[in-house]
Amino acid sequence: SGVKEPTLIIFTSLSTFLAVAISVFVGTFVAEKAEREKEIRSLERAMLRKLSNTIIRDAARFACFYSALVAAISPMLFAFIPMIPIFLTTLGLLNFDTAFFISISLALIILFLLGIFLGKISEENKLLWGIKLLILGCLTLLILFLVKNFP
Repeated sequence: SGVKEPTLIIFTSLSTFLAVAISVFVGTFVAEKAEREKEIRSLERAMLRKLSNTIIRDAARFACFYSALVAAISPMLFAFIPMIPIFLTTLGLLNFDTAFFISISLALIILFLLGIFLGKISEENKLLWGIKLLILGCLTLLILFLVKNFP
C-alpha cells in the first residue's frame, strides 16, 4: 500500500516542483549567459568596439533571464495539472483512489500532447511522437511500481 495522505503528496510535489524550477532556472540562465556572451564577444571583434552599456548587452541580459524564467515555469505548470485531483481530495470532492487514477491519466495525456507538439515542431509523425512519449510515461510508471515493490 502506498501513501494515501493528500496533504503529504501535495507538499512533497510542490517542494519537488520548486526544486526543479530553481535548478532549471539556474542551469538555463548560466548556459544562456555563456552563449550570449560568446555572441557579444564575436560582435565586438567584428565591430572593433566594446558593447558594454549598450542596448545589445541589455537585450542579451533580458533574454537570458526571460529564457531561464520560461524554462523554469513551463515544467512547473504542466506538473501542477495532474496534482489538481489530489487537491480536490482535500476539499472532499474526490476520493483518493479516483483522484490518483485521474492524476495518472492527466499526466499521460499531457505526455501524449507534448509528443504531438514535438512531432509538429520536428515536422515528423505527430501521432508517433505522441505514442512514443506515452510509452515512456508508462515505462516510468512501471519502473516506479517495481522500485516501490522491490523487497
